[in-house]
Amino acid sequence: MSDAITDIARDERRAENFSKYLSALKDYLMDSDSSRKNFTKVIEAARSTDAVRRGYWGGQTSISENIEKKIKKLKKNDKTEWARLLAMTMTDWPEHYGGLKKLSPFKEKYLHLVDYGNGFMDVYAVPRAPFKLGNGTINRIIASKNMKIYDTDDYLIAISKSTNPCELADLADSDNHRRYDQILQTIDVIWLRCGIVGINGPRPAK
Repeated sequence: MSDAITDIARDERRAENFSKYLSALKDYLMDSDSSRKNFTKVIEAARSTDAVRRGYWGGQTSISENIEKKIKKLKKNDKTEWARLLAMTMTDWPEHYGGLKKLSPFKEKYLHLVDYGNGFMDVYAVPRAPFKLGNGTINRIIASKNMKIYDTDDYLIAISKSTNPCELADLADSDNHRRYDQILQTIDVIWLRCGIVGINGPRPAK
């Protein structure tokens, strides 16, 4: 049984190692030659993070699990894998978020992270974002993709920088369904996870 000081030190070491992992990952993704050296650095940084035992606030991580598969997906611009990475860095590692986003398929998009509980929701956008969509508009966007809302699912919404958020909100309450549908088709909604055990993908709203 460890003492609180030891546990807190582990948390700090894990955070430091994870930050190094994100830096190594960015370097590899920026590497046009995809060098084995940079790839190995990512793997080693992930394993070093996982090697730190549980701490005072956080538990032991498992980021090295299937890490090679995840890295390859990121390199191929897999939207779901990128959405998971950006959603995590947006809220917990903002110092890494901007650099990673510039390498992603969402570099020209405004992103919103939507965290639904059972009957409530939280919405996150990066600090100094040019706009933040209202809950009603977000619900309509996700529902338009036939995905569940208010049932413990998390989503990343990616909106083109050319989209006028005021027009989007106004159209949601107008009769101009054609223009509204045109805008909705340009918006990506990526399912991230669900708080219900055993749910491994998006569920239809209907």
